[in-house]
Amino acid sequence: MSTDGSKRHESVIQIAMLLAEKNGYSTEAWRLFEAEADAALTKMEKHERPEPAA
Repeated sequence: MSTDGSKRHESVIQIAMLLAEKNGYSTEAWRLFEAEADAALTKMEKHERPEPAA
C-alpha cells in the first residue's frame, strides 16, 4: 500500500527525471533536479481546483 507521501515522492521523481532529460542529462541524474521538481509539484497542487460537490 502506498501512502500519499510516497505517491507524492514518486511524482517528484518523475518530474525530476523529465527535467533532467530536458536539460540534457540522463534520467539517472534526477536528483540534481529534485528540489526544482518538488517546487513545481507544490505549485501545481496549490492551483488544483476542488472537485464540485455532488
